[in-house]
Formats: sequence, C-alpha cells, structure tokens
Amino acid sequence: MPPKLTLSIITTLLSTAVYSQPQDTGTFYAGGNIGASVIDTDSIYLDGDDHPTSATGGLVLGVNITPYLALETDYSYLGQMPTANGDKTVDAWSNYLLTRYALSDNAGLYFKLGMSLNDDNWTPSAGTGVNYRLSQNWLLDVGYRWIDDIPDVESDLYEFTVGGRYLFGVDEPVPLPPIAKSTLPPEPELKEVVVSIDAETLFKFDSDEVQVNEALLRAVDDIGTTQQIIVVGHTDSTGSAAYNMALSLRRAVAIKDFMVLKGIPENNILVQGRGEEEPIASNDTHIGRNQNRRVEIRYHVVKAEE
Repeated sequence: MPPKLTLSIITTLLSTAVYSQPQDTGTFYAGGNIGASVIDTDSIYLDGDDHPTSATGGLVLGVNITPYLALETDYSYLGQMPTANGDKTVDAWSNYLLTRYALSDNAGLYFKLGMSLNDDNWTPSAGTGVNYRLSQNWLLDVGYRWIDDIPDVESDLYEFTVGGRYLFGVDEPVPLPPIAKSTLPPEPELKEVVVSIDAETLFKFDSDEVQVNEALLRAVDDIGTTQQIIVVGHTDSTGSAAYNMALSLRRAVAIKDFMVLKGIPENNILVQGRGEEEPIASNDTHIGRNQNRRVEIRYHVVKAEE
C-alpha cells in the first residue's frame, strides 16, 4: 500500500474513534512481539533478492488515556537490511496514538499512527491489527505496521507480528448480588363456586320477572366483594332454540339487575344466555327438563388451606 494512502486511512480512522472497543482508562499494558519484516522491492541496494525478509522482535509499553485511545511506545529489532555498505542491523524506537474498534465482546480491531526513530532520524509510521482477550489480563495481538524510508536502506519497511499484552490495574468483574427472595406473600389460590338455582323457583312460566327466594338471597350474601360474577341462564328444549336462547339471556339479565339493587357493582357482573345448549339431564323426561331450567351464578373465592 502506498505510504500516503496508508497515512490518510489511518488518520481518518483515528478521527472516528466513537465505535472503538473501550479499555479501562488509566491502565497500563506491556508485552512483546515476534514476527518478520520485508522492504520495498524498489530498494537500490537489493542484490537479486526481490523480497528480502528478516526475523523481528520487540517490546511494547502502553497506557489507555481514554476508554478509546491509548499512547504506545515500542523498541524493536527489525532485522538485517541491505545498504550501500552491506547488510545493516535495523532497530527502531516508535511512538503511536492508538485507537480500537470492537469486533465482539473479546476481540477488537486497532489502528495506530506515529513516528519511528532510527539512526537519529524520525520517520512516519502507521499500523493496524487485532487484539483478542484471552483472560482478564492477557491479550493476544496480531499486527502489521509500515515505517517510512529507513535510513541507509532507502526503502520503506513492512512488519508482520504476533505477540502478547499484559494489562495492569484491570478491575476484576464485580459479581452480581444474589437475587433476594421475594418477601411478597404468595398469590392466593382460588376456586370456582357455582350456585345453580331452579328457574321455576325464580320465574313464572315463560317469564323473566324475578321472584326473590331464599336461595338467591343466600347466594348474593355469599358473593360479598367478589370482583367478577358470571350469571348464566339455561332452559330446556321445549320451544324453538332461538326463543330459548333469548329467554335464558333475559332471565340472566334480570338476576343481574337484582344483584345491582343489592349493592354489587354492575361492572362486576357478566351475563350469558345458553338456552338449551348445555343440559345437565335428559330433556326427554319431565324431571330432566325441570333440572335443565336453571340459573347458574359463578364466582371465585380463596381456596381454604388443607
């Protein structure tokens, strides 16, 4: 990659650090790298070797100055490079401003921009790489960097490295407090109460006018402050199904109106007419038809503990 293009990309990325992977502010890290370096193939000192490479190694020290930025310095041995006077040992002291970008909870992409000192000459340098968090304090680092125009070598240098970083002063994760057991009392268990009253004791034949009896009064007293009541009217199969449905509904409404008069909130009462659809006995006998003509009052009460 041309040096000017590399420098432009790194500068842009450093100016948009809002997406970086945060580290603990004020913490230090130290580590080392090993790798390989290569110089540009246009070096005037190459002797038939188009891609001279050398083993490299170095030490790294850094500090996280914000959750997203760090200052980093390293001293590196960069290998043997060809010069006008033969091969030369190249080493460099480099200083960078570094930023990270989150790839996952444990991995981050970083970019760095700075200067490298070699033989009393400062030259631009930039790099990129990936950190992977192996544990609370250890990072695996895989990186690449470019150093511009190494003195005497008259060529740019590119280095590829792998290494480790140890983080100092990283806070241990705070364990979550145990979940407190609820002190609220358990919800009461409810049971359904169904009061079935013979319709013949409540209504005259083919009528929806309530005749109050003891069973109805006792049911209203037992209901008390129950939040929801359902009143269901039933008939036998005598007559048309449509007529029986309408009669059962009118009778359920009549019972509701009586309950409202006795102080039960109207909004607490639902009415339903089932006509002849839910017999509890055979409609083929007089006794069975009499059992089927009924009004049911349904509500819930707290189930008594056994």
